Amino acid sequence: MDRAIIRGLIVIDSAWVLVLVAFVWILRQSVQASFFNHYEARALQSEQSAFKGLLKMVCDVVIELDSQLCVVGPTQDLCTFLLRGSSRALEGIPFMDLMQKEEDK
Repeated sequence: MDRAIIRGLIVIDSAWVLVLVAFVWILRQSVQASFFNHYEARALQSEQSAFKGLLKMVCDVVIELDSQLCVVGPTQDLCTFLLRGSSRALEGIPFMDLMQKEEDK
């Protein structure tokens, strides 16, 4: 009977070790994924900043548009370019509304 108890305890201990190893592996994968996502986001942000800087060297005005082609972000340069007063007036409006000629739209 003592051997049966010892075997039972060994089985229980082995099961706990397996659970612990699985938990540590899952935790490690989660931390790696989180680190990778954070690193990737910073790299993309850096690339976007570099591209924006290059565009500003070449173009008169650089603006950002959302998925519906509406103006987002700071629009002070665009307002100055279009000879408008307030930079807040252009945020959120569709970019096509800024084009006066129908054939340009």
